[in-house]
Amino acid sequence: MSDYLWDKGSEADPEVERLEELLGEFRHRPRSLELPPDVETDAGRAPRHFRKAWLAVAAALLLAVMAVAFVALRSDATGGNTQSASQDSQSPLRPIASPQ
Repeated sequence: MSDYLWDKGSEADPEVERLEELLGEFRHRPRSLELPPDVETDAGRAPRHFRKAWLAVAAALLLAVMAVAFVALRSDATGGNTQSASQDSQSPLRPIASPQ
């Protein structure tokens, strides 16, 4: 078996030479990347600080929605009663009548 693939100085197998010739068009050729003109580059995108601003706005809206949901769920849990403890102490207390 020939070591032609690893050592190009040795004699090549005719079948390997034929394959190299057939597949030569697919071999790696180092060159710079050429983009077609219709491909959008970073020049058309918004700068990073605008993206950060939109992220901050979205986070603020999410926090506002969560706060409203928290208040709504909290008032439902108390039966809709939103009086504070100081307002409750001003109302007269009535003892519960014991059943007889």
